[in-house]
Amino acid sequence: MELTPKTIIYGVSALGTVASLIGSGGNMGNSLDALNRLRAANQQEMVTSAELERAEASRKQQTVIANSRYKACELIVAGGGKQKITFPAINPNTIVTDRNTGTPLVRGTTICDAYGNTAILNEQGKATAFAFTGDRNAVQIRMKRYRGGLYAQPVAGGQQ
Repeated sequence: MELTPKTIIYGVSALGTVASLIGSGGNMGNSLDALNRLRAANQQEMVTSAELERAEASRKQQTVIANSRYKACELIVAGGGKQKITFPAINPNTIVTDRNTGTPLVRGTTICDAYGNTAILNEQGKATAFAFTGDRNAVQIRMKRYRGGLYAQPVAGGQQ
């Protein structure tokens, strides 16, 4: 058995339960109630711990996916000329279009924004399969590749 903080906490909890049962003497009814409350609290703690572990594993997996996507994604922009350009966050309800033709980008296109979000476009040109990275270096590398190349950038919301 591997000694982790979680197993140590459970062990201490079990020892406390045994000690309280021994110390209670003949009052078994109260001891059983206390044991049941302790067991319920322990189960809730285990559920919370499992949820946190799943969330952390999901976050790590999303970071790997998003970092990979940033290497070849289409950075979305909004606005008119170079003076009015903005970098909107990816929105699942916004259709991302080609700046020149106004048509939605091809299904399966990987898009990214300036905030760490990436997504894959569906048939309607809307973002799906989101992944986020907190790796600012990956985002900055992609932003540097933009360099004001406004002509070819996809547009969020079909704005030209």
